[in-house]
Amino acid sequence: MWLTRSSDTRDYCLQEGARLAVLHGETLIIEAITPVTLTVTCRERRAGLHITTAWPRTSPRTA
Repeated sequence: MWLTRSSDTRDYCLQEGARLAVLHGETLIIEAITPVTLTVTCRERRAGLHITTAWPRTSPRTA
């Protein structure tokens, strides 16, 4: 899975089992290079998560 984050100019390519801490208010752009499962764990009770998909009704392969 490839990702870039709003607080950092680097790109990341995460392999299976990798972990990445996300800062409060940070925006991530994530793209699956191969089929992948993403698990998000919030440590704070009041943590919020907003997900927006680039292709809400179709996958990029069929668009």
